[in-house]
Amino acid sequence: MSSHEPIRVVLVDDEPHALAGLKALLGTYARIAVVGTATDGEQAVARALEHRPQVVVMDVIMPRCDGIEATRRIKREDPAIKVLLLTTYGAVEHDGRRAGADRVLLKVDSDEEIVEAICELGGESRTE
Repeated sequence: MSSHEPIRVVLVDDEPHALAGLKALLGTYARIAVVGTATDGEQAVARALEHRPQVVVMDVIMPRCDGIEATRRIKREDPAIKVLLLTTYGAVEHDGRRAGADRVLLKVDSDEEIVEAICELGGESRTE
């Protein structure tokens, strides 16, 4: 990846405040560009395949299609897309990994940890 191109990210969460908060947080980093958002797993798959981001940041518990199933579908269609699952339940890590998630973090993890994970998955080693 060129050092001048930002990491393209799709954000997925059914909670409007969580989605807005993540978008605002990531908007403060020049190295990250939010190219799409979704509020359920069905939309997540559609946005991921439409935008072909480097990273999808996905909630696990959502209506219509949860984050585990959406991850499975995204990875089946395009294994190059990295998926970072964000959850309030640490017990889903095993299921997330089996579905193909590249990383699983808790929603209570720090903003810095989330940004660092996105940068690592997107091929960047720094978060400047």
